[in-house]
Amino acid sequence: MKGLLLLALTGTSLPLFAQLAPQQDAPLARHLLEVNTQWAVRDPTPDGGERTVHFKNEAQRIAAHLHRVRAYLYVHTPEGLSADQMQHRRRLLDDLEHYADRGLFPSNDVLPFRNPVFIDPHRTACAVGQLMIESGDAALAERIHNGNNLAYVSELTADPRYAPDIINWASHHGFTVDELAWIQPGYPPQTFWSDMGGGMDSTVTCMVNDGQGNLYLAGRFGDAGGTVVNGIVRWSGGQYLTMGTGINGDPKDMVIVGQDLLVAGHFQGGLSDLARWNGWGWSYETVEWGMDPHLNDLFVMNGELYAAGDASGFAGITYQVMHWNGSSWEPVGDPLNNAIHALSIHDGRLVAAGAFTEIGQFGGTPCMHVAELVNGQWQQLADGLPDEVFALHERNGTLLAGGMLFDGTDPGFGLALLPASASQWNAPQYQNGSILTNATATPSAVLGFGEHAGEVFLCGTFEVYGPGLNDSGNHVARFVDATEDVQGIAWIGGDVVNATTSYGGQIVIGGSISYANSTLLNNVGTSDLLLGIDRPITWNTDIRLAPNPATDLLGVEWSTPDAVRLEVVDAGGRTVIAPRTSTGGRDRLDVRDLEPGAYWLRSTVDGRVTATPFVRR
Repeated sequence: MKGLLLLALTGTSLPLFAQLAPQQDAPLARHLLEVNTQWAVRDPTPDGGERTVHFKNEAQRIAAHLHRVRAYLYVHTPEGLSADQMQHRRRLLDDLEHYADRGLFPSNDVLPFRNPVFIDPHRTACAVGQLMIESGDAALAERIHNGNNLAYVSELTADPRYAPDIINWASHHGFTVDELAWIQPGYPPQTFWSDMGGGMDSTVTCMVNDGQGNLYLAGRFGDAGGTVVNGIVRWSGGQYLTMGTGINGDPKDMVIVGQDLLVAGHFQGGLSDLARWNGWGWSYETVEWGMDPHLNDLFVMNGELYAAGDASGFAGITYQVMHWNGSSWEPVGDPLNNAIHALSIHDGRLVAAGAFTEIGQFGGTPCMHVAELVNGQWQQLADGLPDEVFALHERNGTLLAGGMLFDGTDPGFGLALLPASASQWNAPQYQNGSILTNATATPSAVLGFGEHAGEVFLCGTFEVYGPGLNDSGNHVARFVDATEDVQGIAWIGGDVVNATTSYGGQIVIGGSISYANSTLLNNVGTSDLLLGIDRPITWNTDIRLAPNPATDLLGVEWSTPDAVRLEVVDAGGRTVIAPRTSTGGRDRLDVRDLEPGAYWLRSTVDGRVTATPFVRR
């Protein structure tokens, strides 16, 4: 357990600086600021800015920004324009109107935050670039694309390679460079999340793929994609299908056994703890012996079905693992003294984990949160775990356990690993410096595991800060076997991701979810994970940050002899430490005024941009 103690000492609570999804209801002014922060300077109280709105997608929101900027610039002109300048200005503003109507804008597949892209790989130009092209100066737009494609107008006009030509072009066509900066949108990183047919009206608690083209989802919802349901639904790949009368209760877990779907939980007002769907109708069973039975987990090992839960009796609550012997349910070993949340397999033996600390209904033999079945009796597995365990998953002989994260009070461990035949649980090595830490919501914990495309994913309530581009996120993360690192796959809005699985070549997440990155979700979402950075920038400056996480000063070192422009942005691409140019191969940034959370150091050398993540603790 020694390896777990070091992890516990690193725990901290870091808030999320998320993007505002275009589909979210928010004041119009807030949406416009999301596209371009120049609104705060140019027109901080736009007409109708207090009105609550949402947009179908990011393109629609960018178009709204461009239409409003165009309308403002059409009636507010710089002083002293000649007739020719005014004519050029009006014509290009009309072109801007047509460009916004078309709704085709560049894609940001380079940086993990909102940022300008002058011309993307598909040859789609940004608004300012398109105006240059429409004016007959495509050569200038192409020069910027080739030399400083990710720059803001303010950066371009400070660069002696481009400043004279841009300023002359702007003046000739009746614009100021400040107006160009206002026109220029930032584009969010590409994300490929969908709401899977509209999603649910309430929480998803568990999911299972039957391997035959059906994904079953259960929870507390009564609507799935506009279809009235009752706590459970079948997704066929294109629509949600009802399953008889649904389930009457609180589902916790599901497995496929033969042709039947089994649902563990608490049903019929406490009369049963197992619901069975045979493809035509529902039947209910009682697994745990006693009153008011609950099941938390179902597990199939070597073709045998096991269940974990509890029931009440005259002597109190009995926490028991049960086994289906082919005709009835029977206890497995002695009871444990507290809740059993998860079952799995390790070294060929059945494993149970949960809140228990002793074997026996009233205690007795110490058994810290995880037990293995040996010769029909429970015993502590290895050296035990320091806090409650919510999930188990066996992966290539190594057992993964998910539990509470250290919060300054509870011991916590978050994620623990037990290799085959090992006698000690260990924290992941995190060889590349990734961090698994507390979410802003408390308590924080790893609540589940799932597999997709041959990889393990963990879910729950937590935040992850990875070492590379697009490696940070919350509530769901990839576990990298080779280096024992964690990689975030999205910034999730909402309280929790309860379950994750694979379906149709995509990862599926379910829980209490409102968005993933900039895509609005309704408690369920899917992605092919081809998001964000598919052509990461590589260059020889070799930016190094230390310490990371940082508390007060962040040291920056690089190997190039050139001057480096350094700027700190948050996860939404908003500047939080103003740009400055540094030389000499090193600098120190004062980050004490930043709120705790994840940030990016945006570094520019000779027009080449890279992003390096760090955490302010």
